Amino acid sequence: MVKKCFVIMPFRDELKGLYNRLKDICARLGTECRRADENAIGSITKGIFEKIYFADIVIADLTFSNPNVFYELAVSHCIGRKTVLITQEEKIPFDIGQEYVIKYSNTIDGVNFLEKELMRFLKHLLDGGTIDNPAQMFLPKSKEEEKFDRLSDMSKEILIALVESRRMEVEILETTTGLLSPHAAKNVKSDLEKLNKLIDKIKY
Repeated sequence: MVKKCFVIMPFRDELKGLYNRLKDICARLGTECRRADENAIGSITKGIFEKIYFADIVIADLTFSNPNVFYELAVSHCIGRKTVLITQEEKIPFDIGQEYVIKYSNTIDGVNFLEKELMRFLKHLLDGGTIDNPAQMFLPKSKEEEKFDRLSDMSKEILIALVESRRMEVEILETTTGLLSPHAAKNVKSDLEKLNKLIDKIKY
């Protein structure tokens, strides 16, 4: 099934060329790209909600600080859509100021930079990657999400146990470094340092 990307943005002539670029980027990734003003039938607001709901990815352009854009962005965040934020503005509203926003300029270099960043983000998300947003971090998780978290915790505990077991083996070897060649002793100490760093990393 073809993946779907919904673009939230102001309907302004200054952004028409950008939207065509976004469609081209999505097409290269085998993804269908749509905007609210395309094929609109009946209630526009209802159509926007449907497009956001059925989208695999949402791109929200915050340029010009359009109220409709922020409203639709809130909907996307609350229902948990993978949402990538972009803007030409320097100042970001406080409520989303802590989120990663791709800032670009309306120049050839600026749009090329945006394309490079979007390709990286979209590939990550289309391959199953995730992206957090403030609403989802606050809202209660579904039973399926809680089950996945429990499985993730179990996997981490198993990995920690395996690494710590290996570390104990290396520590035993380290106590006998006097019987090893200088090169072998150096390798044992290097392995121990790597294992200690790995345990610290996966514990938190």
